[in-house]
Amino acid sequence: MKTPSLLIVLFLFSTIPISAQSTAPKLSEIQQEELKDNLYELASDSFQGRRAGTLNELRAAAWVAQKAQEAGLQPAGENGTYFQFFNLKRTRIADKSTIHINQNAIKLWHGVWPITMVDATINAPVVWLDSMPDSTQDLKGKVVAMKISPPTPITQTWVSLWQYRYAASAMRQQGRELRKHGVSAILFVADETVESLISFIGFHFQEGGYTIEDRTMPQPKTTPVLLVSSDYENELAKEEAHISTTLKVEHFDYP
Repeated sequence: MKTPSLLIVLFLFSTIPISAQSTAPKLSEIQQEELKDNLYELASDSFQGRRAGTLNELRAAAWVAQKAQEAGLQPAGENGTYFQFFNLKRTRIADKSTIHINQNAIKLWHGVWPITMVDATINAPVVWLDSMPDSTQDLKGKVVAMKISPPTPITQTWVSLWQYRYAASAMRQQGRELRKHGVSAILFVADETVESLISFIGFHFQEGGYTIEDRTMPQPKTTPVLLVSSDYENELAKEEAHISTTLKVEHFDYP
């Protein structure tokens, strides 16, 4: 028997039924304000993100099913319900992964967050960069560390989840440039903006990714990238800084 996951209800709010229903609204009866209210309600904090496999996902699915029923839509899911049950494939960095900076163990998901889904074993000195390297610097095969710089264009504070978007955009842009130098791994140290909400930002990477049944996410061939709390900036900036880490990617059915 399949484990229920993402209980998908394939209906829009206040939609027209496939077959004519006397209880369903006509197109002219669908109001923009009503659609807006439904959208805002489903996206509200009360459902806490509707993450797959959580109670809040079940609550959100039941809410959408109720809206479909109120619109006069007939259930077409399993066992005469509005729901379709299936597993998700989840990919994430395993908690058994280990990270040491200057021989000191750093607790995964507290002081450091791997942001790329890649198996990696690293045991190497760290090259600290005060700024983005120029074309004359030879960094091929080296592990580099640097403080995050604001992305270009900078993420505006009115954008939702702006600290996360700021961090992701900065690491994507600066990581792309560092990879051009052939670095073997990148340690991004949080600036003040990222550090102010680092646990929330890091949670996204801790959760990993999801895909549909029987389509396991392929592991990319990419440079390991880690987000590190600013608490470790001085350690990484030391002349003889060193990192030792073993990162393991795990795949499993969820929930």
